[in-house]
Amino acid sequence: MTTFEDEHFPIEDEVSLSFSVDFEAVSTSDRAFDEFYGELDFEEIVGEDENGDEITLLELYEENRSNEGHKIGGYAFFTQFDPREDRSYKHYDVLLLQIDTDDDNEIMWGDCGVANFFIKVEDLKKLDFSNVLYNWDCH
Repeated sequence: MTTFEDEHFPIEDEVSLSFSVDFEAVSTSDRAFDEFYGELDFEEIVGEDENGDEITLLELYEENRSNEGHKIGGYAFFTQFDPREDRSYKHYDVLLLQIDTDDDNEIMWGDCGVANFFIKVEDLKKLDFSNVLYNWDCH
C-alpha cells in the first residue's frame, strides 16, 4: 500500500482558482526575454532612486514586470532559472499552467516558490497531454 505524506505537499486543501484574460510582457527570467530584447542595453542607467542610487533599465523593467501569480498561458515566472534553457527541454514552448505560492489559499512551494507546467506546441494542437514538462523552484 502506498501512503502519501501530505506534510510536504505544497497545497494545504482544495482550492479554486479563477482566471481572467490579460496581457503581459515577457519576464526577465523567461528564456524568451533575450529573443525579444537581446539587442537592448539593459545595464543602461535610466535614473536614480530616492537614495540617489543609480537605476538600470533592467531594474526598472523587473520592478514593473514580474509575471508572478497563477495563470494559464503567458510568460512563466521563475525564482531561479528557466529549465527550458537546457537543450533537451527547449521545445516545451507553451506555458500550460503556473501555480504560484499563495498565502491566502495556503499554497507554498518550498520557500515561496512557483510551479510551472509546459507543453510542446504541436502536442497542444493535438490535445496530447501525455508529455508535459513540470518544474518548480523556490528561493
